[in-house]
Amino acid sequence: MIGRDQMILPAMITFMVLMILLFDASLSFIMFLTGKMM
Repeated sequence: MIGRDQMILPAMITFMVLMILLFDASLSFIMFLTGKMM
């Protein structure tokens, strides 16, 4: 039987990595949009 902590930890790490990637993508997208407007 696998402990709950063993399942929660990888899920949290994956979630954090996804959030960082999403934030990075949205940030570069916003910079690209502002660059086109100027």
